[in-house]
Amino acid sequence: MRLQEDYLYWQLIHFFVLKNGYRLVQISPDEREIWLENFRGPFPVIRVKRIDMDWGGWPEEDLETVGMRGENLRRRWLEKDLTVANIYVAGGLPADYEHLPDRADFDGGRIHIRTFRLDGQSGLRELAKLMGYFPTRDQFFIRELTDPEEIIGLRNRVFRLFLEEKERERKILESGKPFFTNLLIAVQILAFLFLELMGGSTDPSVLVRFGAKYNPLILEGEWWRFFTPIFLHIGFFHLIMNTFALYYLGNDVERIFGRFRFLVIYFFAGFTGSLLSFIANDSISAGASGAIFGCFGALLYFSLSDRRAFFSRIGVNILMLIGINLLIGFTAENIDNAGHIGGLIGGFLAAGIVGFPRQRSGGKRVLYLMATAVLVWSGLYIGYHR
Repeated sequence: MRLQEDYLYWQLIHFFVLKNGYRLVQISPDEREIWLENFRGPFPVIRVKRIDMDWGGWPEEDLETVGMRGENLRRRWLEKDLTVANIYVAGGLPADYEHLPDRADFDGGRIHIRTFRLDGQSGLRELAKLMGYFPTRDQFFIRELTDPEEIIGLRNRVFRLFLEEKERERKILESGKPFFTNLLIAVQILAFLFLELMGGSTDPSVLVRFGAKYNPLILEGEWWRFFTPIFLHIGFFHLIMNTFALYYLGNDVERIFGRFRFLVIYFFAGFTGSLLSFIANDSISAGASGAIFGCFGALLYFSLSDRRAFFSRIGVNILMLIGINLLIGFTAENIDNAGHIGGLIGGFLAAGIVGFPRQRSGGKRVLYLMATAVLVWSGLYIGYHR
């Protein structure tokens, strides 16, 4: 094992992580292969592999492995295509590696692999080509190894940065311990039982009497009907579906944004859901669906604000669930899809206004607040004058 190449290997990883914001995706058990990602970097994915002259793998097979791994990441992150920087660090490379192409495409051209061979003969030239992609290249220095302990020091700094990033992501997803989610579930169950006692939750007259969205009464001044439908449900199946959805989505949103921010998101999304339903249709409607879609909207905002934390801890299932629910709303009968869309938009905007705990982005929040004020005023004007 060549210590100088080991040193270069960890120097590179340290440079990508510390100076360019890359994070760990995967590391082999022997720590001789590391995958990194940064959506804002010159290469969204970097794979660094430490090899020796006697490494027995076939170059073509290794390149195919990189292509397959890159395709898995592309699908996971819902990217149209993906570029991978494939870096070999060695004192010398097997002869077969001379025939490896510098550029290769896989999966119908959706995976682009750019290979760099940092070997003893052409390493400096290849390293210069690699560094040309990074605006921070002046901060990378090739140093001769004087003490083997320096390798351990570099390695430990890299892993400390990885752990700090993991801790940051953990804190984002645990900003608040869920409380109001469970309280809201209890309230909507009690409200359902009350409707059943008063004549039945599927009786239109009972729904209107106790606060369902009903346009004629809103036009007469009963503005609170933009909010009271959040607590009412039409039938037991409607209650069960929304209760499970609120339990799973509400807990995530309350953990990420904190308790009181969650309340703002939930009730504002419920309001915007009722508002768009008020504009789009004249039917009686009720349910927490708009507010629950607001939780979808808040998670969508989270995915755009901190993509790496979203995909590493929550994943694409939430995005797929949004699409499925909207599709059901457009194709099934007796579903107030306008309320769903209004809630989704409202939750996204409310998340932009309240932001994340311990986050300083006042200017951005003001822009979201101004856009929200314009949309709400326009919606109310259209609803009351159409």
